Order: sequence, then C-alpha cells, then structure tokens
Amino acid sequence: ELARQADSRSSFNELLDTPLDFSNFIMNQLRVDILTPELLVGPTFDLMKGRVQA
Repeated sequence: ELARQADSRSSFNELLDTPLDFSNFIMNQLRVDILTPELLVGPTFDLMKGRVQA
C-alpha cells in the first residue's frame, strides 16, 4: 500500500514537472490551426478567463 502511494505521488510530481505550451493548449481546445485576431478577441479570451463551460 505504501509503495503504491509513493508511486502515485511520483507520477503526479512528474506530471506537474511537464512543461505546458499554453498557446498549443488554447489552439487544441479551440480546435484551430491558426490563431486570428478575431479568435483572440472572442472564444480564446473567454477560455483563458474560464468563462467557457465544457
């Protein structure tokens, strides 16, 4: 049991240490290839502010 808990913590720490490219994350969430000014004003801004409901 203790070994499994340590393994879970190790996996979680590795996940937190993984770099995240925020622009790629946003583009993936919006399912677009190119961010345009129109997207940056509307849905992307709402997504970054947490206004989008999944």
